[in-house]
Amino acid sequence: MPIYDHKYGGLDYFRVYRSWGGQEFQEYVRIGEDKDAARKEAEAIETRFAQEYEVYQRERAAQPEFHVRDDGSIRGLRRVSVERGSRATVEVLELRINVPWLKSIKRTTVSISTHGFESAFQQSVEKICEWYELDKQSPAAKAMHTCDAYYANGDEISALRSVSHKARHELDNITQGVFKGLRKLGISGA
Repeated sequence: MPIYDHKYGGLDYFRVYRSWGGQEFQEYVRIGEDKDAARKEAEAIETRFAQEYEVYQRERAAQPEFHVRDDGSIRGLRRVSVERGSRATVEVLELRINVPWLKSIKRTTVSISTHGFESAFQQSVEKICEWYELDKQSPAAKAMHTCDAYYANGDEISALRSVSHKARHELDNITQGVFKGLRKLGISGA
């Protein structure tokens, strides 16, 4: 909960803080003689901020750009080959979706081997729409349906593209961690 004790001069406050969409939102509640009443007021502000943040997240999730990446892939969807012991290798579309307002990660797979590619892709997009509470005819859903060519080929180029994307992401995380450590030590990154 982003409620902090804050002191300004000789006055005590609760600072309620949130940020999203590149903007900061904060309000202060003066702590008078009744600290519990001030805490309840700060919690009410925090609840309001949480509701506004959820509205922002839902509006953002309704946009096609939220789901479809520049390379034509869909956020949270990938094509993988599943190998299990002596069983035959199975091609699946794997969904791993983080729906922010649900506070949980949704996961499932849809078998290309069982349903065929077109049906498996259709089911995957429908599942994403269901989890994000999107209408199947929404602009975001229509944009996701145009990404089937990215997943249609289970060839080595797609696999290499996925691996290079993951490696680039890991390298960015390591670099950010090093710079953060340097900043904590008071050493600039330049």
